[in-house]
Amino acid sequence: MAVNSPQSKSVRNGTNLEIGVPEMILFTNVVAIAAGSETSLFIRGDGSLWGTGEAGGGQLGFSYSTVPSSGYVLQPVMIKSNDVVAIASGMDASLYIQATPLPPQPVIVSAGLSNANLTISATNGVASGSYVTLMSPTLTQPVSQWKSVATNVLVATLNATGSFTITVTNIFNPTNPAEFFILSTP
Repeated sequence: MAVNSPQSKSVRNGTNLEIGVPEMILFTNVVAIAAGSETSLFIRGDGSLWGTGEAGGGQLGFSYSTVPSSGYVLQPVMIKSNDVVAIASGMDASLYIQATPLPPQPVIVSAGLSNANLTISATNGVASGSYVTLMSPTLTQPVSQWKSVATNVLVATLNATGSFTITVTNIFNPTNPAEFFILSTP
């Protein structure tokens, strides 16, 4: 629901008529609203960004050639389809923040020790990504202090599905009571 004042043209109902009573201008599931002097922005629950109002100066992200001759977009239009987390609208500008999706985290499916070599098989890796194997004698040591064993790592496979195998050579030391390993991105 929205109300516009006679002085503002930022909230419209699809006509050029000014209204002074609440009127539905957008669908349900709106989670955030930002109103500028002549532009309104909406984020829906799915992270999509919608806008309406003055667009002649690029406030809604359109080029001049796609804006109606009036300069106003009367019905809400989708500006971005996903991952919008914050919005702001001012006198002559509209801003949004779009979240950057986190890369997938690898899932270790098996690990084995053969002679002095550790072999780790994993899925869900990033295509063309790289991983570093870190080692520590204890789990209580902060990760920032774990030793990189990347110089001994051979990446055997990294296919299009993200499956990969890492072999850490000459890593096993029988005099150590325990050794712990994690995969990390460099």
